[in-house]
Amino acid sequence: MSSCPEDNPRLPGGKPSGNLSAWMKLHRLLTLTEDRCALLHRRCCFNEVINQLYIRAVFVDHAALYSELASCRKLARQALDSHAAAQADGMVLMPSYAFPEGIEVPDWVEESSWSEFAEFCDQIIRIRRPAMIERGIERVEQDAESLKHRFLCVGTADLGYMLAAGQYEKRAAPRRPPQKRWQPISREDLDNLLAQVGGKGPVEGLLSLNTNRSDPASLASLLGKAVWLSGMRGQELFSCRLMWLKASASESSDFLEQALIDDTDTTGDAGALSVALTRPRRDTIEAGLTSLRDLSVSAVPCLVIRTAKTRNRAPAIDNRLRIQVLEGILLSDLECLWLVSRLRKFLLSPRRMTSVRTGCSNRLLKASRRVFPQRDDGITLHTLRHAFIDSVRGAMSPENAAALSGHTSLRTLKRYGRARRRSTTTQLANRWLPEADPQAVAAISRAWAPRSMPRPQPEADRPSPSLSPAPHPGRALD
Repeated sequence: MSSCPEDNPRLPGGKPSGNLSAWMKLHRLLTLTEDRCALLHRRCCFNEVINQLYIRAVFVDHAALYSELASCRKLARQALDSHAAAQADGMVLMPSYAFPEGIEVPDWVEESSWSEFAEFCDQIIRIRRPAMIERGIERVEQDAESLKHRFLCVGTADLGYMLAAGQYEKRAAPRRPPQKRWQPISREDLDNLLAQVGGKGPVEGLLSLNTNRSDPASLASLLGKAVWLSGMRGQELFSCRLMWLKASASESSDFLEQALIDDTDTTGDAGALSVALTRPRRDTIEAGLTSLRDLSVSAVPCLVIRTAKTRNRAPAIDNRLRIQVLEGILLSDLECLWLVSRLRKFLLSPRRMTSVRTGCSNRLLKASRRVFPQRDDGITLHTLRHAFIDSVRGAMSPENAAALSGHTSLRTLKRYGRARRRSTTTQLANRWLPEADPQAVAAISRAWAPRSMPRPQPEADRPSPSLSPAPHPGRALD
């Protein structure tokens, strides 16, 4: 009889050679389950792993889901066989020992019993994909209902994808263009750049995301123009929305209450998940563009952007959502922003989002080298954001510029565009700019307002040293 588990060749411990890839897939599934349970404040268990598979069945393609299921079933059978072999040899093993060396085992797996693991293995073997999709939609609707108070203006499909795929790593910030030799980008410069980029058209570029091979030239023209118009970050392009105001921008007190969302996949309407999961097609996009022309005449459009800022230097400013009122925008520019707001409908993975942004920036960079050989810096998506903020800083107050760009620090705002830019009250020629949310501007003004300093008193009015006032609460005594 073996006294040590490593001496038994039938146990999966030690050095698994051919099963390492399968173990990594199972470990990834357990990690996603832990992230979802932490977000929902639930206790992690094997039943939650089954629910995670249900959710992933809705958003993951058939090949990836089949690979995960096959790995889980294979490893579950091996673990049960190893447990039976250990019992025959008079040994007691925990379910955590089924994992090979070098893979971190969660604490809740070590505390689980073999009866719970056996039930998990039985469910893994019996479940099938059609039933998993039905249960996955129900689970997404329930979880989205629990999270709607924490994620404002986020659709059920977006929340479901976040629960299925988890959070992705933060990417390094792109290189800033030079401020001392900053060269603005006018609309004429933008048109020449996009003409050099080429492409089959914005609609064709958008529909190419339904395939495995996208059209980077068409997408670069679409996203580049959208960033030049709105100043969005690269991550924000995949989560923005286009809304419509019932009243004019000057009469509305709260944009989120006065606005009508043009989509059906809102957080409050969880039953429309099956409609929200439908990817855009040519007929739906053309119908949306037709209705867009009618709405632009009777209502005021506004762009709602979910800020992707990683650091907030002013906690008093809540910039999770920022709003740009698109009053007076050209119809062609409005169509561009509407097409960009369709990007979230494709439910792209974080890796493909990064790939699309990188491909578009590379296309713009190569085209700018040909069109503008005299520029000190190449034009990318981030450079176009600098161009937008530079125009806003020259036409509006710093508070309005921060509300439109999503900044909470005046020092950070001054790093964009031209150095020592002076703000004016008149807009630049040949440059349309959106309007900011008055409530956001007021909140930024209050946060940036300097502390009121006491005025110096005359010599006759100064109190005696024995009756000197108490020190300022924010300052320490010497």
